[in-house]
Amino acid sequence: MKRNNLTNLPAEPDFVIAAQFYREPHIALEELKKDMARVKKLGLNTIKIQEAWSYDEPVEGKFEFDIMDELASSAADAGLNIFYTICLEVPAWAWKKFPNAHTINEANQRRNSYDAYGYTDGKPGPCWNHKGMRDAATRFMTEFIGHTGKHRNVVQWQAYQELNWLKQTSQCFCPECIKLFRKWLKKRYGSLETLESKWLIPSRSWDEIEPTRRRSGASYKDWWDFSREQMISMLKWRADTMRSADPFKRPISVNVSGPQFADEWEWKLADNADICGTSFYPAYFHTTPIPGVSKDTIPTAETQLPHDMWHTCLWFDYLRVATKGQPWASEFQAGPPGSFLHHGNDPSPADMSRWLLLTLSAGVKGISFWNHRPEYWAGEGHRYGIFDRTLEPTPKTEEITAIANAIEKHGKLIKSAQPAGVEVAILVNEDNTRVMETKQSNAAENSMQGLYRTLWDLGVHADFLASTDLASGKIKEYKIAFMPFPIAMSDEYALMLKNFVEEGGILVSEACPGRYSDRDTANLETGFAPQLDSVFGCRNASIRM
Repeated sequence: MKRNNLTNLPAEPDFVIAAQFYREPHIALEELKKDMARVKKLGLNTIKIQEAWSYDEPVEGKFEFDIMDELASSAADAGLNIFYTICLEVPAWAWKKFPNAHTINEANQRRNSYDAYGYTDGKPGPCWNHKGMRDAATRFMTEFIGHTGKHRNVVQWQAYQELNWLKQTSQCFCPECIKLFRKWLKKRYGSLETLESKWLIPSRSWDEIEPTRRRSGASYKDWWDFSREQMISMLKWRADTMRSADPFKRPISVNVSGPQFADEWEWKLADNADICGTSFYPAYFHTTPIPGVSKDTIPTAETQLPHDMWHTCLWFDYLRVATKGQPWASEFQAGPPGSFLHHGNDPSPADMSRWLLLTLSAGVKGISFWNHRPEYWAGEGHRYGIFDRTLEPTPKTEEITAIANAIEKHGKLIKSAQPAGVEVAILVNEDNTRVMETKQSNAAENSMQGLYRTLWDLGVHADFLASTDLASGKIKEYKIAFMPFPIAMSDEYALMLKNFVEEGGILVSEACPGRYSDRDTANLETGFAPQLDSVFGCRNASIRM
């Protein structure tokens, strides 16, 4: 197999503008090779290749990377860089070898992986705390990156695709996870007496400690924190494995399917990857409520257009601080949306221009379209392509080319640009989100989006700050901070807010700040967080919700 000359390293583009190009099952390779010239002519500089463990190690210890090599070498010949998504769809032999590696749900039932040993993006996959399965995946990643990393036009590894926090599938109740949870609790609290004071239940021994299956109550905070830490540790494990296997230490990326509003998830992802982004399919914005428009009404262009605009800015403004000013549009819509019997409209040239320019204005530092041609298989077949099935240029592709060429010309400027003089912060508090989640309420998320929309209409640029930004002192950079629907918070969080105000900051809160603690217990004395009574100079006299 032809390999690139290791001394001939193409210059990494100032701004990656890519397209999803390959995943299993795939169309004929010869057709894909022809497509590379079309992608290059389109103005893109990179293609994304989705790797599948179940295909590339079909038999334990037998690695088949010929297709990966052929695509990488052909891309180099076409003047294109590549980045690989490593999805870790588990092979059949691994499931057979490690039958106890499945995740377990709250009813102690085996949660079968969606992908089994086929093709998706490897989620939810096995419980990666299973040592045998994890070791097998580590060996595969090391082998894959050590092999394909020799292609010098590789510019990035993607560790996870659309790694969302999904409480239903992100919490594993297998024996290994429960054992780790007990160990984690011992480290956090030290003694059963301290644990009892937090959980508000008697505990005679550590072996009796079990995570709550109800997703509520004082103990749920610890199980929620632990489960999220486990997911982040999986990302860190993958990222560390990739870095150690890659002699050139290329950047590691991760993305979510959409911002986890009112949560702090993206901050955690960004702390464990070099690049963090979101999928971005703005044609679906018509499914989100528009203020003043009935849910039963199909919005007109006049009502939909401003909604699209502020919503686009919201997504990437939300990511900007979390990613330290480097958000990506990791999957960018460029074709008709839908699934099976739903086939939406192909974006117009005006749509593509508006979406691209808005995301750039919001600070995006990399773009990867999904997909270069219409999807080949399953429910998304016929959809999402930059090109239609004819693969001929259209007014839409010409608009993409014009903007891609401008990005290529001014990539260094766009990459370095940051908003100046932001003085307003919107506060994000995951404890509040968790308490709201246990009540099946998205009021905090809706309030946050409504507040952002109000500020956007007023021409006020706002940053989103997580609790870590309060703890680090970053909040001191802002004159005023808004708290959307802050019905629950910890004493430590309230104290940081108090310090912000005492040092000259302005705090604006919706009603009932800290009505409940971070463990879902009522603050009865003042009706809100005790540390805030002196801040606001008032107490709750009466309330009706």
